[in-house]
Amino acid sequence: MEGKAEKPASSSAGISCFYGIQQNYNFYFGRYGLDFFRSSSIMSAFDFIKGIFLDFQLHKLFSPMGIVQAVNISVNDAFIILGGTAVLLLTDILMKDRDLGVCLHRQPFWGRWSVYLLLVFSIVIFGYYGYDYAQTQFIYFQF
Repeated sequence: MEGKAEKPASSSAGISCFYGIQQNYNFYFGRYGLDFFRSSSIMSAFDFIKGIFLDFQLHKLFSPMGIVQAVNISVNDAFIILGGTAVLLLTDILMKDRDLGVCLHRQPFWGRWSVYLLLVFSIVIFGYYGYDYAQTQFIYFQF
């Protein structure tokens, strides 16, 4: 090893930390942006955000039915949300360093098309015929 310069060890911890900060920034920017977008006025958006932090009831967080009642959704909707979030999180973890399109393209014909059809039927069932379906006006038609 004499005469050869050693390469410094690269730190992936810094990259992972930046990735986490970037994800949090995008989440909170989008989350609070929707509050302002859906509010009738800026003051009502600030009141809503203030209510998140000041009217927080910790005991409801540790009770499964408390969460469902706190956000005013049904138990079926809670399971659908939980399942969808788990699928998105698992896909994000598994595909962090890979391209999903390339991985899907490498699959056999029947495997690739079963994923495509599963996605299409999921959108149709949960988007149009889902539990508690109520036809509402598209949001951009209100402007």
